[in-house]
Amino acid sequence: MIPTLRRARGFSLIECLAAIVIVGFALLVGFSVVLWADRVERQAGERAQAAELAASVAEKLRGTAYLEVRASQWDEALPGALAHAHVEVIVQEDATLELKKVGVIVTWSGERARAGSLRLDTAMGRAELYR
Repeated sequence: MIPTLRRARGFSLIECLAAIVIVGFALLVGFSVVLWADRVERQAGERAQAAELAASVAEKLRGTAYLEVRASQWDEALPGALAHAHVEVIVQEDATLELKKVGVIVTWSGERARAGSLRLDTAMGRAELYR
């Protein structure tokens, strides 16, 4: 009588190793996606803060008398991600239309913040029509 081989139950060592490799790879990919999302969220926060600063400067300029609007630049200390921001105002005047095209450029850099810049353009005129 020849003994018959019984089928083994359970997983082989190769199957276990393959499962560990697949799970490890999935964890690495998941972790890298979380890190990427965190970086993108931080950058979006920085840009939002810079946009808020640029809009604030543009509003102040719109409230200023037409003849007093000039090109200027200064450094701004902000709480939060943009600890050090540099604001530059560029003015181009069209004398025939009595219109000034104003560009507000905010550039930033810091310890945690990546260097970046944002530009906001607006126009203001001597006449009330443009305000």
